[in-house]
Amino acid sequence: MKLKWRVIYFMKKNIISAVLICSLLAISTGVIYTIKAKENISIPASETDNSSEFNNSSVIVSEEELVQEAIQIDPQLVAEYSAITKDNIYHKMLNTVDFFNTARGIINAESIVSEVSFDVDMSSAKSYVKSVGKEYNTDLEFYTFDGKTYRFDNVEKTKQVSIAQDSKVELARTEIELSAQNATADVNLDQDSTRVVQSGEYNTYYYRADPTNSYVASSLCLFPQELTFGYLSNKNLWDITGQVTYEGRNCVIIEGTADPSYGDRFDVATFTMYVDSETGILLKYDGYNDEGIRTDYIEVTDFSLTPKLTKNSTFTLDKYDSYTWLNTEEELQEIEAYVNSK
Repeated sequence: MKLKWRVIYFMKKNIISAVLICSLLAISTGVIYTIKAKENISIPASETDNSSEFNNSSVIVSEEELVQEAIQIDPQLVAEYSAITKDNIYHKMLNTVDFFNTARGIINAESIVSEVSFDVDMSSAKSYVKSVGKEYNTDLEFYTFDGKTYRFDNVEKTKQVSIAQDSKVELARTEIELSAQNATADVNLDQDSTRVVQSGEYNTYYYRADPTNSYVASSLCLFPQELTFGYLSNKNLWDITGQVTYEGRNCVIIEGTADPSYGDRFDVATFTMYVDSETGILLKYDGYNDEGIRTDYIEVTDFSLTPKLTKNSTFTLDKYDSYTWLNTEEELQEIEAYVNSK
């Protein structure tokens, strides 16, 4: 696997420091560069700077000294690069909610929804999501607070309330059955390898509950478990091919071939993803058919992990007084009783 990393060197015109960082990155990641190891590395004086310190014969630096010196230069940089592996990114994408608390952004996607705006604060269990679909004329709003999620359909003029998700819940979903089911008790959601189980002809995928309560924003961006299972569970079909700065975030670039069992649903044969390296959040995705034509996409803009939640602070049910409740009176009472008991 070839990775094209953009490395910033912090030393002024010092070729030795550049070699130090390159060498350490090669040692720590094992996937960035291939270097033939030697006991000593000789740096000709003509390739160093013009200071009197390097005016004589070549400088001999051992590999161990290179590593120790590079660690002293920037240990945080070293740790960041050494952590970028397939297993690490796969784990973060399946468990993004362990790596952030707040997020805000706008999603454009090639799906039944055209644009989704989201505003999430898991630390206070609040969120706001607006989902608009131009092709099917949908306009939905979701407000989550005080343990409840309100859903408002601005086209049908209906409203509905449900209990918000706030903890790990074991859910199972097969490749062909998209309805969630209770998982077996022996599945450990803390182990990524146990969350994909071969069950007959099809795999069963075990999902964590969604504490973002951001619905379509979660599946497309903030907590992309389905996309991760569908495209990345077979690690032989994809590679990390580089890094890029997107929406102000350091992202890894993933390129791969789609497993037909998943990709055929969207007419996708190959794909590219930009994944936030710190959180595993999916910020950009492009899917292409066999002819190289883009047939599926997700693009996130106006993204921030440090927003101030504003929508819920002004929320009131009065705006939706004329909307028809889809819940029965009994259901409303049960939800209220459950939330008050927590």
